[in-house]
Amino acid sequence: METTGETTEDKTLTVRQGLNDLEILDDTYFQKDRDTKIQEKFDSVMEQIEKEYSGYGDDAAKESEYIYLKSKAQDFMPTLQKEAKEGMEKALELNGENYEAIRDLGVVYYKEKDYLRSMEFYNKALEIKGDDRKCLGYLSIALRAAPTKDDAQKQENLEKGITLAKEAINQDIMDGYSWYLLGNSYMSAFFTLEKYEYLDNSLKAYTQSEKTQKYPNPDLYFNRASICTYFERYSEAIRDYMTAHSIDPGLNGQSKAEKIVEFVIGTTRMIEQKKKSKNKKTSDLVKELPKALGEVKFLSTRETEETFKYKLLPQPDFEAGENRGVIFSAKVICQIHKDPPVPACFLVIDSSHTYSVVSLYSIHKGIKDKIKYGDEILIRDPVLMFISIEYQSRLLTYPSIRVIHISDILVNQETLSDVYGKAEAISESQ
Repeated sequence: METTGETTEDKTLTVRQGLNDLEILDDTYFQKDRDTKIQEKFDSVMEQIEKEYSGYGDDAAKESEYIYLKSKAQDFMPTLQKEAKEGMEKALELNGENYEAIRDLGVVYYKEKDYLRSMEFYNKALEIKGDDRKCLGYLSIALRAAPTKDDAQKQENLEKGITLAKEAINQDIMDGYSWYLLGNSYMSAFFTLEKYEYLDNSLKAYTQSEKTQKYPNPDLYFNRASICTYFERYSEAIRDYMTAHSIDPGLNGQSKAEKIVEFVIGTTRMIEQKKKSKNKKTSDLVKELPKALGEVKFLSTRETEETFKYKLLPQPDFEAGENRGVIFSAKVICQIHKDPPVPACFLVIDSSHTYSVVSLYSIHKGIKDKIKYGDEILIRDPVLMFISIEYQSRLLTYPSIRVIHISDILVNQETLSDVYGKAEAISESQ
């Protein structure tokens, strides 16, 4: 009898390559005929499995692998989730050491949003194969989603998720997806723990992912754009949102980019119009600003006892970046509504009749809505940025003063906290 000369190992590799191709298609193809393409590939893979894995008789391990591979393929089909789960369970009944079935049953439970159950299977799989890069990544994701009894456990899960993502990278430093998961881990941790270094770490991880990715990942660009939007790095955000849109239009990256453009156009236009108008009411507001700095109390969050001699300066006298030892005094003209709402933005005018946008982070909506026209603000160590984008061959730009910590701003001589806590006095005599 003639044979193809193909060994069992060769057949296994052929089937697994087909499954890998199906996974790549699922992760990277987002055109209108996506469902048709995936269905065609699924049918081809299932045909391969039936052809290459028939006739193993009483070999329980091989039968387990056969059922697992079928279930793995079915897991890519939304209408076959029940069959995929039942198949994984059957594969484990035949071979309790089939760690791929253990791991991917965890994926099935994750899709069902049973995060704790999924973690049980991930941990069990790692007991068998502790260096499984995929499983380390899956467990990192599940930890971030799992319900927790309190904030302490939530923090522990987030930090462990970062550690697991790093362990996954250690298995293959050139795996772009593991770098992407690390970026996600840092970003998730930031929005709970508010450690700003986590956002910087997230951006670094996303950049490394971009360098090492084998296939364009639309979520990478979308998530990085979200961080750039948060930091008001709008040119970068627009670029990444549009890249995400070009890969997967379903993410609505173009809509996000258009909102940024609309906000910057509206803000620059507002400032230009205010500059041209001769408004006596606004001029009277400016006259109310202090010409000298008396004693004011800011919330003290300083880790050192270092003191500065503070002085009042208008925005035109600032340097780009942080201005240590400076107090910025201005009057609020209006709140500038935007989507997303963080940072909260306010148009202000200072003693030099210069308009700026003040961007406030880490404040609640209730506090934000209490800041109104005519309020006087004082900002300690103001950070000056120039927001700019190119639009229709024109550079749109405006000055922005960033306030990361609410301890660095007073509104009508009051802090934005319900309690003063420990306060420090600042005056020109220091």
